[in-house]
Amino acid sequence: MVIALDRIDPSSSQPDPTERDRLRAVIDEAFHHSQVEPLIGLLPALIEHHQQHPVASIGLINRAIQALMRASRLSQAESLFHQLMQAGGHPNAGTFEALLTGLLKHGRQEKAEELMRTLNELGVKATATMHN
Repeated sequence: MVIALDRIDPSSSQPDPTERDRLRAVIDEAFHHSQVEPLIGLLPALIEHHQQHPVASIGLINRAIQALMRASRLSQAESLFHQLMQAGGHPNAGTFEALLTGLLKHGRQEKAEELMRTLNELGVKATATMHN
């Protein structure tokens, strides 16, 4: 599947629903069928989309992190999070929950604890799931 994101208008305050739907389709395919290679190829475009539409796209990023974690692609999930932060992105509690759940599922306790410290430093409120 080839996704063209060159039609995203950076001057628009609302994302193009067609492009958002295309991103969502690739992310959902990765989530439900562990087809992560197309998603990995779209990570830079996903970050760019988030820079243009932070509120509308954070759910897509969270779902992408979940998909990568489910497919045991921890390094790509962590990389997506770090790219998000470096780009001035706005993670929310769902972002951290997706990362924490994946890290703990894969036995990465120390990394999860480090992420909880980051969460606290950023002032993101933990959900009940994050505390369990």
